[in-house]
Amino acid sequence: MLSISSKPNAIRPVNLDEDLPTVDDETQALQTMFSSSSRPPSERYEFPMTTSQEIGFQNNGYIGHDLEFKRNPRFNYGNKKSEITKFGEALFASGAVKRG
Repeated sequence: MLSISSKPNAIRPVNLDEDLPTVDDETQALQTMFSSSSRPPSERYEFPMTTSQEIGFQNNGYIGHDLEFKRNPRFNYGNKKSEITKFGEALFASGAVKRG
């Protein structure tokens, strides 16, 4: 007897007795997928997956968590005005010179 396999793109009829996933189930699955993808690799995996992840894999946080970070001049570059900038702003504010 000759056996012919079914077509690979054939559509099987849906059995209505089965429990189909609802929109809430799909939404919950997407939320868990996105929440896990936003976590750092050390929380997602037990060991580094690549050699690039080996450096800093067991990091307890980035430098922004340190309160000293905002006060350290090596990492915080505020907008400092020179004397000529202060003079120019005062000149334009007084209305003696128009911009443009």
